[in-house]
Amino acid sequence: MEEKKATRRKFLKTTAYAGAGSVAGAAALNAVSAGDWPEELVIEANRSHWAAALPAANPGLERDIEADVAVIGGGFTGLSAAYC
Repeated sequence: MEEKKATRRKFLKTTAYAGAGSVAGAAALNAVSAGDWPEELVIEANRSHWAAALPAANPGLERDIEADVAVIGGGFTGLSAAYC
């Protein structure tokens, strides 16, 4: 018997077919399930103690500004970038 080799082209082709099938399946489920959610989902405002203790939000910028470096985000990566 002849052994079939796995090639990059075959892998990419199979992956593309699987992705297209997933998208088609999701679109079909979305079309079918439209009647499953008759009421509109409402997200209530956060009334937690933690949210009530937050300081007031900073106002938006009143004019455009220029900066050499801008750090977006206050997670570990953003704080580390701002610190360094």
